[in-house]
Amino acid sequence: PTLYYAKYKDKQVTAYDSFVNLTYKQSSAEMEAKGFELSGAYSPIDEIELFAAASYNDMKFTKNMSTTGGATISVIGKQAPDAPKKMLKAGAAFKYREFYAMPSIKYMSERYGDAENTQRIAPYAVADMSIGYAKKNKSGTFKEITASLDLQNILSRKYISLIQASDDTTAGTSMQYVQGAPFAAIATLALKF
Repeated sequence: PTLYYAKYKDKQVTAYDSFVNLTYKQSSAEMEAKGFELSGAYSPIDEIELFAAASYNDMKFTKNMSTTGGATISVIGKQAPDAPKKMLKAGAAFKYREFYAMPSIKYMSERYGDAENTQRIAPYAVADMSIGYAKKNKSGTFKEITASLDLQNILSRKYISLIQASDDTTAGTSMQYVQGAPFAAIATLALKF
């Protein structure tokens, strides 16, 4: 387990300087983050392993900021942009001789695309599955043969995977929301000499 507390002073943001009539990066934001991370695995028998990882991140502004136009942004106590409070990943790994299967689920809580927390991004959960075959060969041309099939976002959930915004981004300024990948299947064959 990991517990943490961090204080950010003079965090770099993009801001407007009216003295020189330019927008440039300057160190002016103040934030604090506190939370924890915990991960673990348990194997009830040799062929099965259960695993989980969880995190909680309370990352908030502790001082108001100025926009690129010079106005004050009221952000004290607001969560930082693109900083989910809760994340979870859990799954299991099953093995039988040379075969394996690993289902898993990932969850991310709500996030915000802007510093004022007006652009709410909904939470999401994605289910994945990896199945495969691995065989070591002591004699012959190859030392090991592996084949796998990775199924990502099995239920083809629609979600926002990435938010591209600065810490001082507000609802009226430029930000980009990147849609998460739909269902994908990736097959791999690997031969080790």
